[in-house]
Amino acid sequence: MILSELKVLLVEDNVYKRIDIRNALSLYGIKNVICVNYLQAGLEEIYKSMNAEPISLIITDMHYPIERVGEAVPDAGNQLIKRLQSEDINIPVIVCSSVPYQIPEILGTVWYDERRDLNRDIKELLDKL
Repeated sequence: MILSELKVLLVEDNVYKRIDIRNALSLYGIKNVICVNYLQAGLEEIYKSMNAEPISLIITDMHYPIERVGEAVPDAGNQLIKRLQSEDINIPVIVCSSVPYQIPEILGTVWYDERRDLNRDIKELLDKL
């Protein structure tokens, strides 16, 4: 797969983390990144893309709001993953979180931590595509 052709959905409510992830993706030529900051918007983008240019990869945090107005929910990312599975939507998922999750059903997890090399960690998972 040619990385520069990927269409990525980034579900992240922290603006600084979103910038870091976008910068890491752009290092590998990935410019087509749709950013949303709550679960419902992410689902809408997924459904919309199914009738047009499909999303090739989802990068999600685990803790963000479900709807536009509301508090962040600790398992929002899990809700997204479970929804994809229950609807048989096969888009690779990378979790990028400050907690090093181990989720067997996804492509992988990037531990977002200042001691880690975000660019290298993302590249290792992109190489699995």
